[in-house]
Amino acid sequence: MSGVDEELVRKINEALITSGERDRLKQLVREKLTKAGWYDREVKARNVDSITPQELSTILYPKASDLIPTQVRTELEGEIRQFLDAHIRIA
Repeated sequence: MSGVDEELVRKINEALITSGERDRLKQLVREKLTKAGWYDREVKARNVDSITPQELSTILYPKASDLIPTQVRTELEGEIRQFLDAHIRIA
């Protein structure tokens, strides 16, 4: 990871996983994207039954940021900031 404090990234990932926050955030994103119609529009339309998760990731990743509704992204960013403020101390 160029220019990124790998130890800090490790601590954040560990805190997210051990606290259960990672799973909660994943579920929140799924719910918000489904409610926004994103899942049906972007995932089901690609006939996911016939492709692997890796192939789906390859298709969606390059434009994923543009596909995610701004409201969903903003809410998730806020949730992550709150978690970091409460759990991660930067020296």
